[in-house]
Amino acid sequence: MITALEAIRLAKEIGGKDGLNCIAELDETAVAEQTECSGNAPLPLLFGVPVLVKDNIDVKGFHTTAGSLALEDNIAQNDAPVIRNLRRNGAVIIGKSNMTEFANFVSTKMPGGYSSHGGQVIHAVKPELDPLGSSTGSAVAVAAGIVPMAVGTDTCHSVTACAMGNGICGLKPPAGVLSQEGIVPISKTFDSAGAMAQTVSDTLKLYSAMRDEPLPEIKPVPAGGLRIAVNTANSDMNPEERKQFLDKVVETLKNSGAAVSEVDEPPTPELPAIMKREFGPGLAEYLGKSMAKLKTLKEIVEYFEAHPDTMMKYGYDLLHGALYDESQEDVVEEEYQKAMKSRADQIKKVTEEIKDYDAVLITGPTYVNHLCGLPTITVASRSLDSNGVRQAVMLYGTDEYRLYSAALTVEQLLNLEERNDSIVIKLAETDEELCGRGYVHCTSWQEAYRGIVCDRYLDTMTVEATTARARKFPENTLVAKDKDKVVGFAVYGPSRDEDLKNAGEVVAIYVLKEYYNKKIGYRLMNEAISRLSEYNTIFVWVLEKNERAIRFYHRYGFEFDGCKKEWTLGTPVSIVRMIKKRE
Repeated sequence: MITALEAIRLAKEIGGKDGLNCIAELDETAVAEQTECSGNAPLPLLFGVPVLVKDNIDVKGFHTTAGSLALEDNIAQNDAPVIRNLRRNGAVIIGKSNMTEFANFVSTKMPGGYSSHGGQVIHAVKPELDPLGSSTGSAVAVAAGIVPMAVGTDTCHSVTACAMGNGICGLKPPAGVLSQEGIVPISKTFDSAGAMAQTVSDTLKLYSAMRDEPLPEIKPVPAGGLRIAVNTANSDMNPEERKQFLDKVVETLKNSGAAVSEVDEPPTPELPAIMKREFGPGLAEYLGKSMAKLKTLKEIVEYFEAHPDTMMKYGYDLLHGALYDESQEDVVEEEYQKAMKSRADQIKKVTEEIKDYDAVLITGPTYVNHLCGLPTITVASRSLDSNGVRQAVMLYGTDEYRLYSAALTVEQLLNLEERNDSIVIKLAETDEELCGRGYVHCTSWQEAYRGIVCDRYLDTMTVEATTARARKFPENTLVAKDKDKVVGFAVYGPSRDEDLKNAGEVVAIYVLKEYYNKKIGYRLMNEAISRLSEYNTIFVWVLEKNERAIRFYHRYGFEFDGCKKEWTLGTPVSIVRMIKKRE
């Protein structure tokens, strides 16, 4: 797993304002503060694991702005209880992540991941995509490989939707399990801190470390023993690609022996009235204990109105709508009590309906799970959608331990087909395999380098040209084959750099986009490095703007060594050198 030092470097290199803009604040001294374990004492659960924390949770010495310039003077004097628990379990808090301002309770028009304090967070995989909110920076940082785990908060899909949208796992615990102290609130009824990671098991580790008491051991349930309800509410609102993925998930569950039934649990209208009534008093309670100058919702609304250029870019209808005076209090309270009674009725109805199921699969927009305070978890598969994002499902249930066991099983089932054990890594020996290398080379450049290399040069990268090159330089070529199809390749050899003579070089490594996230790149790299065993130093050259490749090399342990040069690929481009020392 990535170290805190590496995570801080990645946060600066790709998480800042010139990159994904997911980082609000960094503590570069965090590594030095890490405590050491001596003797035979067991290591804490998250010993040395770097973690980012959403910017509405108090971390001592950091700003807690909730993404708003209105709270830019608020520096936490103490850790929130969930942060104290993380530190007790060995986590290294390296910084804070950007978020949707006030956890998306400013304006119905505000984009996910935007805030007056942090600006716009960029999607981890494709910049044009909506990164969703409000735990945007945490989700993006995990999806981009900056940190293995991050903490968010969730009122209504703020962890779970962000996790799904960025292709990772996210968990919102049952209402009331985690302390809400030291967290800028929206609703005491619905708010909870949540955990985010790449896999269900890592997400459960993070959540366990956030709790006052650790989770019991959670094991996957046998697939044949799974009982799954499919919530069909609003499933017709999905785009066709999403429908096809969910249909495949249901088919996989059935084929694996799971008992699958249907329920219809649509969203109901209680949430807005409850949030409106609880937001102002809850915010005042938090601010009253904080270092912030502004202490009430009224003062914050007035700050927005006094600074329209910076604060009102997308309006403030939710924020202003939660403000009410004494003359309106009876009406607001009556609506609140009515909504709370309706919520209690919904909890009784929903829990009775799904009590015999391990998990409920959401197939369309709903928030009944959040309304009822039920544990919710997203499970990411290895399969990619048409935008290159890992496809995921969202599950909820009445019993959190049963739900998490089911999630582990669902994760195994989703990824069973994607493991593709038929992939073989071997030296290229035939002309057919060299032609396959040429096809992968051409296709990968077209898929990965549009927008990085000029189109005029890419147009010269034809299959004929790349195949001719493969035939001209066939030495030290590894191919990844799916049965008879070449789906990736790597080229390696001794150093060609005058200033780095006694070293090995991985000259090229490419994988077809449809085979991303199947560890083929890692397997090719492992094989190439094993064949360069005589060298203690291995290096690669990579286009400076190829962020995906740089993240891959970082995760593999390569670091920039400061060498940079210009290439002409139609127009000048910069390439940088990254090296890896054998341990």
